[in-house]
Amino acid sequence: RWIGVLICGETALTLLILVSGGLLLRSYERLSTLDLGYPREGVARLAVTLSPDDAGPVEGRRAVYERLAAAVAEVPGVTASGLVAPTLPPWDPQRGRIRFAELESSGMADGLPAGVHLSDDGLFSALKIPIVAGRNFHASEPDDVAIISRGLAARLGGEQPALGRTITVLPAEPGDPEERFRVFGVAGDVAYDG
Repeated sequence: RWIGVLICGETALTLLILVSGGLLLRSYERLSTLDLGYPREGVARLAVTLSPDDAGPVEGRRAVYERLAAAVAEVPGVTASGLVAPTLPPWDPQRGRIRFAELESSGMADGLPAGVHLSDDGLFSALKIPIVAGRNFHASEPDDVAIISRGLAARLGGEQPALGRTITVLPAEPGDPEERFRVFGVAGDVAYDG
């Protein structure tokens, strides 16, 4: 009798593992064909992490990244390069919360969760992410401007109405200042996570 129960249990467990494995393979197949918003072919990713000890204050790290971008652009076969911090999609973005006037009036004064990234003027062209409204960055851009996604622009009333609006990035740590950015570009959506 116990042998029969054991065989039934093993059979049920085997079926459960087979079904779970099949679902996992289907999920992997769907994820591998997901449109990320940029082409996967011909894109190389290089992750560089600098500590304050490596390059000193922020200005020193910026100079290191600029030299790195120039060196990468000189590599034979490289047609475009761009910098982004903290990392490229679909890996985890820097999590932040943003706020704009409509959120405050709707009772969401604590902000909307968003992926917040710093990038240079080459990122969108290197990844072939279209700028659907406004314009791309240029090298001498002031620090208080932003390009937002098409999805966020929809929350701001659409692509054209979002241009010129101000968004506030709430501080990650208590005591840090809020940062305000003027939207001057809207880019196509990119899959970061989820």
